[in-house]
Amino acid sequence: MRPILLCCCLFPLLAFAQFKGKNVFKVNLGSLAFGNYHVTYERGLSRKVSLSVSYRHMPVGGLLYKEEIKKYIDNNDPNVINTIEQTTTGNFAITPELRIYTGAGRMRGLYVAPYFRYAKFDASIPARYNSTVAGVSIEKNAIMQGSIQSYSGGIMIGVQRYIAKRIAVDIWIIGGHYGISTGQMNAVIDPPMTTSEQQSLQNTLDGLATDPFKTHTTITATTASMKIEGPWGGVRSGISLGFRF
Repeated sequence: MRPILLCCCLFPLLAFAQFKGKNVFKVNLGSLAFGNYHVTYERGLSRKVSLSVSYRHMPVGGLLYKEEIKKYIDNNDPNVINTIEQTTTGNFAITPELRIYTGAGRMRGLYVAPYFRYAKFDASIPARYNSTVAGVSIEKNAIMQGSIQSYSGGIMIGVQRYIAKRIAVDIWIIGGHYGISTGQMNAVIDPPMTTSEQQSLQNTLDGLATDPFKTHTTITATTASMKIEGPWGGVRSGISLGFRF
């Protein structure tokens, strides 16, 4: 589904890619260090203006740098360590962008770029709750799975240069975006929870709520759901290498 969505976004630009020198395909080198695959197609509309679409994808997997996270939190609680080990995440984002260049050549020099970003973040997180089995108190996990979607707009400043006319070096000096996010996480619990187990899980999920995000949880004997909404923001910087054609 995601490759199809990417093609739909790129097709309007690729359909006009007729003349040499007005198109650049780029790969973000910095994102590779974080397990992301980030590509951009840029099309020159005039000497000073271009339109681009970027697609970023991080496959679902364990937390990056989880060993460093364990050291940072400085917590030897086996339950906390277990949560970090069991958490998985992944995401993708699509970013259309209008660039306004100040350089003398097409798609060259310093630029200012207003942009919009849609992103979706998938996650699977264990949520602990207390249970009593044969008079002994133990902890169990409800595996919360779901996603958060964000819609944000922003502006970026960067500079693009060329090596031997065809090799593009695109440096994102600094950019920032702000918007909204919504999401939902769900879990199916088997065997069914008792009333006290439901309350314990409710307390755990309520403890995840932090300003400015708002959450609403619903617990039954066999299910748990948590709706999430709030503001969303981020920054952009990095370097891409591409080919002009």
